[in-house]
Amino acid sequence: MTQSWLVILPPLIVIIFATITRRVLPALIAGIVSAALIVGDFNIFSASQLIATRFLEKTELTKLTSWESFQTCYYLFILAFLFIIGILIAIIQRSGATYAYGNFVMKHISTARGAERSSLLLSTLLFIDDYFPCLTVGAVMQPVTDRFKVPRAKLATMVSFIAAPLAIIAPLSSWAAFIMGQLRSSGVSTTITTSTIVHAHPFELYLRCIPFMMYAPIVIISLWYVVSRRLSYGIIAQQEAIAQTTGNLWGGKSPILRSSPEESSAQAGTIIDFLFPIVLLFASILCSIFYLGGWTVFGGTHTLFESINGDLIPAAFCIGGLFTILATLIFFVTRSRISCNMLSTIITEGMSSQASTALTLLFIWTLSVILHKDLQTGAYLANILSGYMSLRLLPLIFFLLAVTIATLMGTAWGTMTMLIPLGLSMLPSLLGMNTPLDMTSSPLLFALIGAIVSGSVVGNHISPIADVMLMTATSSGAYHLDVVKSQMSLSLPTLFSASCAFGLLGLLIQHYNSAISAALSLLVGIIINITVLHMLTWLGKRNS
Repeated sequence: MTQSWLVILPPLIVIIFATITRRVLPALIAGIVSAALIVGDFNIFSASQLIATRFLEKTELTKLTSWESFQTCYYLFILAFLFIIGILIAIIQRSGATYAYGNFVMKHISTARGAERSSLLLSTLLFIDDYFPCLTVGAVMQPVTDRFKVPRAKLATMVSFIAAPLAIIAPLSSWAAFIMGQLRSSGVSTTITTSTIVHAHPFELYLRCIPFMMYAPIVIISLWYVVSRRLSYGIIAQQEAIAQTTGNLWGGKSPILRSSPEESSAQAGTIIDFLFPIVLLFASILCSIFYLGGWTVFGGTHTLFESINGDLIPAAFCIGGLFTILATLIFFVTRSRISCNMLSTIITEGMSSQASTALTLLFIWTLSVILHKDLQTGAYLANILSGYMSLRLLPLIFFLLAVTIATLMGTAWGTMTMLIPLGLSMLPSLLGMNTPLDMTSSPLLFALIGAIVSGSVVGNHISPIADVMLMTATSSGAYHLDVVKSQMSLSLPTLFSASCAFGLLGLLIQHYNSAISAALSLLVGIIINITVLHMLTWLGKRNS
């Protein structure tokens, strides 16, 4: 098909449909059907064939034919881990561990601020991958935040909002591994060949780019500030008011409840019952990542950082999760916290709690791959703006371009896959320099990559078709669209502040030291964001 403005229509249909109807699944179906019809020139048979092909591709069921192909699964392992987490949550609840954890935390936390800080701290500790806190922290912290009447949408927002920003600036994370892989495939290498664009080690270049991923520190600092100063406005303020007056944590909607442990079992639980599966899950996933990645400690040939292979993260999650379930069941059965005849009930409860989320994820992934590979929505938008590049505006333009593409496609990684090669291939000609570039020849290189990564995360934060928001909503027991609105209310001010920071960075970096330019731009971004948050809170109180 010939690319036209029609390629941006399907994601807009999803956003508008979901906003009006407040139902995500029908909106995704409408987006998928419209996208397939555009690709197939409105031929119903071709569109149906494309939908079936892409949906089957995301289920990865065809890879079950051999052990070699099964090991290369990605989405299938994510879906499996989703059900594993559901079963593990059911085990913890049935054992009375959440009740015991609530009692323990209540002795040390006496305010809603303390409960929210604990949620942020737990999310911070699980920085290895954004899926990890999004799938676990909400469920773990529910009993604590519920006691202080923290709305579920706010809990989900705190968890989801901080997860990806932490992951992109943590060298020991799946995001870091993915970014390094993209740099390597885009022409960053220590070996000079005809395809080498930047002469540098991908890991070293990634480290140099961290100070320029400005959205991440702005988000992290601002979120801790919001929690510490108790700032709220918009949907969060509305739901907090409802929670305090009526006790309803869902903004007046019907509660989303999970099964609770029996009272006798709950009273018998201890804090060890809660910590054991959580710590074991984290440790077993880490060990699985390093083992599958071939770390030398586990008999492989790779260094610690080389062993963090983003493609193997979902498989490592599943291995660690299955081991945790088995060990936790043995632990609780031997301690008489649960009985063997409860196992079938626990498995059924855990899997059924995640079934609708898994189906929605499949539709999200199907839409994303059609937008990315078939409609090429991101490439269309990138080509429109590629002719308007200015060195001084380069960081800001690529930041906003990444935001737009990631928002419409609902995938940060897909956006980076598209824009990092595009940006690196354009940079030498814009600078008037020959390839390969030396890593230190122009600080704009760091600013460019930092802007693309930051913008990709922003789009993931405000897109209603981003999978992490759905996962967090499910984990926290919140309504998906409430989480979308809540997170957007925090993301949009931060988007504005980060835009100011990248705009200033483009002006400063041509004349001043890169470290000074990054520090000043970041400081200005943080100050602007905190100021905007205070203004929105003040306006919200004035209008209430």
